[in-house]
Amino acid sequence: MENLINLVELKYKTDYEKQRPFYKIELYLLQYYSFMIGNLPYLTVEQAQDYWNRIQIIGKTLTNDLDRYNYYLCANNYYSNNRIKKDYPKAIEANDSLIRIAKTLAPVNLPGLYNINSLLYEEIKDYPNALKYLKISHQIQDSLTTDAAHKQLNELQVKYDLNALNNEKTMLEVKNKQTLLISLSILLIIVISICTYLYFSLKKEKRMKMELKVLHGKAQESEKMKQAFINSICHEIRTPLNAIVGFSDLIMNEDIDAEMRREFPAEIQKSTVLLTGLVNSMLEVANLDVSEEKLPCEAADLKDICTQEMELLNKKPGIEYILDIAPESMIIQTNVQYLTQVIGHLLNNANKFTEKGCITLSYEADKQQEHISISVTDTGCGIPKEKYEEVFNRFSKLDTFVPGNGLGLYLCRLIVKRLAGEIKIDPSYAEGTRMVVTLPIH
Repeated sequence: MENLINLVELKYKTDYEKQRPFYKIELYLLQYYSFMIGNLPYLTVEQAQDYWNRIQIIGKTLTNDLDRYNYYLCANNYYSNNRIKKDYPKAIEANDSLIRIAKTLAPVNLPGLYNINSLLYEEIKDYPNALKYLKISHQIQDSLTTDAAHKQLNELQVKYDLNALNNEKTMLEVKNKQTLLISLSILLIIVISICTYLYFSLKKEKRMKMELKVLHGKAQESEKMKQAFINSICHEIRTPLNAIVGFSDLIMNEDIDAEMRREFPAEIQKSTVLLTGLVNSMLEVANLDVSEEKLPCEAADLKDICTQEMELLNKKPGIEYILDIAPESMIIQTNVQYLTQVIGHLLNNANKFTEKGCITLSYEADKQQEHISISVTDTGCGIPKEKYEEVFNRFSKLDTFVPGNGLGLYLCRLIVKRLAGEIKIDPSYAEGTRMVVTLPIH
């Protein structure tokens, strides 16, 4: 029982106290403490005193008669069975309170309570009061027994008379309606059978039509998506691949000036990096797109992630790079690898489309809503409002002349969704673009 009490108190402090502020834990604890007081011979003196102190604290807050009844029952038990010193006057006082409550709450308990008072008075050698309460106990017991017997007898008589009348009435109704009931039953069975057959036939036909329609639509959509995906991949891969093949052929052409040929390896390297990045992004998209389950998360310091990604960013002259975060650590539950990719993609996008001004990385925690907002703000060319959703599509590029594979923001949305968050563009910011990622803190 001590283990159970400790477990209940711990569970209440860790879960219920904040989540359910009106949960009456005291009433449950009063029952457990009552059990302990009911086993005083097995408790040490210190344990008995400790549980009695706890019960007294709870007793001061009780307003319900049933709860107060349990409290006085504990008091009676404690004072009459205390191994150090039995306090019979206080036990009698507690039992008198039980009698007052039992008169309205549970009159059937009164004979036992009066009998307990008789025994307590006998212990302190107050024999007149002991005899008085014993007589009252027997009188109430006799009265309850007599009343119960009369009540039961009257109820049985009423039930007998009522059953007899109902039986006669039922027999008459059965004789008069038996033929009609059989006829109606046969007719009803036939009608129900026909209706059931028609209902299930129509329902099955409708369901099959709907399933065929859905399957046809899915097949068409799947074919369109497959064709669009193949076309996008071919187009995106062909551009860097053509550059690699072309410059490779030019390097082998000795008719071209040697000094000019020395510039070609750099172009080949740039196209190789672009092609590798495209393949890696496609593999990452394929890996994330096959499931909607939340990514595995662990405690991580968002401050360290933001600081690291800002330091790795390829800085351009004429642009101010601002890391607007608090000096203290910000611990959240997240997937470090994928959150790092998201912040890195957003910073690289901002850096790519900003020629002057500033790029700001910041975050703000909302403890009440239990989420954190990470924002990347730039003073670049911006995105038209009608394109806010389009930029998150696969292979979406608003400017085809800017290097990139068009998978960055699509990959960011996949990752953020798998982290139980959302990513969007702030429509209120007009100096460029502000990307906002909202994630749960816990």
